[in-house]
Amino acid sequence: MATPEHIKKIIEDYKRTGENVVIMPEVIRCQDKIYYSASYHRSREASGYLFLREDGSIPPKKEIIEVLFIALSISAIYSIFFRSTHRLMKRRFIFVRWAYKVLKKLEQKYANEVEGLRYIQSYRKTTESTLNNHQRFKEKALEQKQLLLEIRDKGIVTSESYYKSQEVHLEMGRCLFFINYDQMQSYQDRGKAIQFLFKKGDIFRALGLFLMHLQLHPPYVKARDRETFEFTKTRYVDHKVPRQEVKEFEESISIIRNPSLPGAEE
Repeated sequence: MATPEHIKKIIEDYKRTGENVVIMPEVIRCQDKIYYSASYHRSREASGYLFLREDGSIPPKKEIIEVLFIALSISAIYSIFFRSTHRLMKRRFIFVRWAYKVLKKLEQKYANEVEGLRYIQSYRKTTESTLNNHQRFKEKALEQKQLLLEIRDKGIVTSESYYKSQEVHLEMGRCLFFINYDQMQSYQDRGKAIQFLFKKGDIFRALGLFLMHLQLHPPYVKARDRETFEFTKTRYVDHKVPRQEVKEFEESISIIRNPSLPGAEE
């Protein structure tokens, strides 16, 4: 949706020396009101945010906290989705499908081998989890694409369309997280299942499952990925809002350029 000239002028008036301005291409409808939004940047860092009503008036900061949340979140969802989702959807997991079928047969073959069966079942459940979560991820990705294209085409983000998109976004993240997390949790059992098969002389399938085992996630995350892992684990395993997310939103609130109401707490 094209930004009216009177809105552009006000946004420019709030720009400070050395800043660049990015005007959000979609307007936000929240609490039955229309808002335009802009972010100010020095280098790559956001240095300020401004929100305007349809008539060009500047609402107080207290009025636009939810609008800020929607604006920041939908921008992040757009960026993540169109940057990496297509690549993740194309993963085929051919070797995982093979392993799943083999492990199903091994469950039947060693149904009376209680200890070995337990490890084989754990390995099979991991491959099943990987396939099921990836399938659900693809289904949700198609749903998300439709939602985001509809927002873009209409040029407006409503509270309803945002929260639906956010729900789908979180479900996609959950699917990707548990692909890795379930593989991490089953690492020891996978190794014991392979050892059991070697002992039983089931050499070829043991070798194939060993190669599959090496492709799955190890029981640890690399140091550079630790922060991201803990962030997502807090959300999807502990079912809490990550502290870093709260901190970043509070920092965003602190650089809003809309005025505070007299006597209002920051």
